[in-house]
Amino acid sequence: MILVAATRVFAERGYERATTNQIADKAGVSIGSLYQYFPHKAALAAALELEHLDVVGAALIELARRMRAEQVTLAMWVTRFVRAVLAHNDEPHHATLYGVVPRMPEVQARVTALVDALAAELAPLVAGRGATVRARLAIVAAIVLVHELALHSPRRERAAILREIEAMIIGYLGPAPRRHRASSRSG
Repeated sequence: MILVAATRVFAERGYERATTNQIADKAGVSIGSLYQYFPHKAALAAALELEHLDVVGAALIELARRMRAEQVTLAMWVTRFVRAVLAHNDEPHHATLYGVVPRMPEVQARVTALVDALAAELAPLVAGRGATVRARLAIVAAIVLVHELALHSPRRERAAILREIEAMIIGYLGPAPRRHRASSRSG
């Protein structure tokens, strides 16, 4: 009840203008009851982020496992992943909180664990050495680009933006570039 009210107030007023009094009022509880569970506004935001990560994380892991079972190509993996990130994050309250609220340690730990799990699913499709590191970078890039660019763009531009994000990540994850030794010839 309190988190639902917090979601509504954050979406209506924005995180900075929202107050715990407004949230308690919308939830129909006293401010003391709210503070019993959430000592400050940032704790409410962290609880919403953790709840969001639980739902989205489970869905993305399930998608990654299905794609492994289907033996999809790298391009298909990236395309389906990027589109799933958009679909699961296209909510007003999430857009209100993302990048505004300082990330609490428990939220950061959950994000890191999710990135690691998704990178472990993607890494077998990544060519060359350093596949796990490159997979982690690709996962983070996809999430950040969807959050920072796709979600804030007009809907009519999203398809083109998603295609560009996908092309960039697929290009990055393709065959690893060969490393050339420095020539010892003098010119």
